[in-house]
Amino acid sequence: MREIVIVSFTDGGRQTAIRLKDGLTARTSLPIRLWPAGEGGVIGDGRESNRRADLAQTVRGAFSQGNGLIFVGAAGIAVRLIAPLIRDKREDPAVLVIDEAGRFVIPLLCGHIGGANELTLLAASVLGAQAVITTATDLHGLFAVDVFARENGLVIEDMEAARRISAAVLRGERIGFFSDFLTDGPAPPELTPGVWQRENICITRKKRLAPPGSSLLRLLVCDAVIGMGCRRSASLPAVRQAADMALEQAGLCGLAIRALATADRKREEPALLALATERNLAFLTFTPQELAQAEGSFAESAFVKSVVGVGNLCERAAVLGCGPGGARLLLKKTVFDGVTAAVAVPARDRRIEWKKKYSMWSGSDRETGKT
Repeated sequence: MREIVIVSFTDGGRQTAIRLKDGLTARTSLPIRLWPAGEGGVIGDGRESNRRADLAQTVRGAFSQGNGLIFVGAAGIAVRLIAPLIRDKREDPAVLVIDEAGRFVIPLLCGHIGGANELTLLAASVLGAQAVITTATDLHGLFAVDVFARENGLVIEDMEAARRISAAVLRGERIGFFSDFLTDGPAPPELTPGVWQRENICITRKKRLAPPGSSLLRLLVCDAVIGMGCRRSASLPAVRQAADMALEQAGLCGLAIRALATADRKREEPALLALATERNLAFLTFTPQELAQAEGSFAESAFVKSVVGVGNLCERAAVLGCGPGGARLLLKKTVFDGVTAAVAVPARDRRIEWKKKYSMWSGSDRETGKT
């Protein structure tokens, strides 16, 4: 579970950190941890060397786990601590800095995707402080594609295209908007639904393309499941090729797949495990009894039933992998050189929200796609 880590450098800063922790506790169910845990800060208390080592470890841990990180103290110290850890705005956590008197709150890293701007406003409200937001779209009250994607659990396929769209919005250009999913009302004024512009956005699972002279940013709904079966000791290249061909036939982008599902007797199959790891997929396995409960019409095989216990493995696994609420098959059982694959998506499509209706710091995150 995500937590919020509040780091203070001095005794004065620690008092602000404690006040912030108490206020945030009343507004979120997320765990909130103070550093240092005991009295005293990292600067000039006679135990500086040990504390610095512990501080570095705490900051590294927050980064690797995607926790919110709030520094109370000098911005220079905070910047030096996080600088070696910064990798990608899609993966780095929210980082804030607050002066030790608690008068100003400034997001340093991942204001949009990581939720630092949102956490800044929350912390400023708790402390009665001034939030200092520097991201351009927020300053001008304009549509921000990365915030919109995060709030709807969508994966940004191309960050460079997202930057171009933000730049175009700031220049006053209109952005074409297309979606395979229903939205909850009129689009923001910066967007032109159904009308192609120079820069465009499409919410989809599919490999949609822009017409000549236009570019397209795909915001991907990542809820599809690929069900797979294979011979014992199948090779990773064979399984990988089967997955790619299945996605091609289903018309899906690779990033739209969130899980690989199979029978529990395949839970230690090296090639399937390797593929799931390689593509950052959840690896789901089901017993014959569970597979038999899958709802739908499936292509049955007497041979598969004699081996697995049900007449179809990949289709049933794909359907079950979509979770409760039912599923529909985009690709039925297909055989690729000894590997079987099927692709399913939830029966009920997601509804896209224009206005934020939840907080990522509330303690109950919406399911998101892979990053």
